[in-house]
Amino acid sequence: MANFKASTLRKILAGSLAVLMLTSSYAALPLLPDSSIASITVNAEGDTTAVVFEDSGLKYTVLSDTDTPQVEVTCAVKDEEGNFPSEINVPAEVTYEGTTYAVTSLGENAFSKTTYTALAPTSITLPDGLLKVGKYAFRASAIPSINIPSTVKELGYGAFYLCTSENVTLHEGIETLGDFCFRECTASSITIPSTVSELPLQTFYKFDGEIILSEGITKVGNYCFSNSSAPSITLPSTVQELGEYAFSYCKSPAVTLN
Repeated sequence: MANFKASTLRKILAGSLAVLMLTSSYAALPLLPDSSIASITVNAEGDTTAVVFEDSGLKYTVLSDTDTPQVEVTCAVKDEEGNFPSEINVPAEVTYEGTTYAVTSLGENAFSKTTYTALAPTSITLPDGLLKVGKYAFRASAIPSINIPSTVKELGYGAFYLCTSENVTLHEGIETLGDFCFRECTASSITIPSTVSELPLQTFYKFDGEIILSEGITKVGNYCFSNSSAPSITLPSTVQELGEYAFSYCKSPAVTLN
């Protein structure tokens, strides 16, 4: 959980009309209008544990404000009719209250459920420097094309679960995939880079697009290709372990084990 110096609290609140969620009694602080802070959580020691602010159509949660200031993208801001912006541009850095923060991750559900809006985004641009795509970040997303930067190391649990994007591009450098990562995703093709060593639980469950697996994968998790109808699945020669029911009810016409 994010943690901040107690001394920053008054600075954070200065010039703001913040919604405080107190975990215990805390001395009253003067609150003033005209800030984009959405919420702050304060614990018994007076340390803030969540600071959320808005900038250029995106909401951010501060992860650290000390040695290397970092934020994650919380979500895109919808309009009054519940529509996302047509174009989403995630910056490499964002400045708030005089501090410049590196944008290092996409938070849980950051761009999920765009399928259910009257107007889904037509594009998204993600910056180099991003390190993590969080849990369900693109769940049920309808953004046509998603290009994950080469700096990303981790895709979280169900990151593309039920995603209807036509194109999802991964690059060398990704190391970890979360369970259910591409479950029931409708992308036309997914290429797993050689830097990934494990396909975890239900990675491609009910995935029907093309699956390209690079040399370097050593483990295929339980139910990994269960109910998949991919045109073909070729396991690289580096695979040493197949999980239980890895191909249960798999409908792919060609499965090759090297």
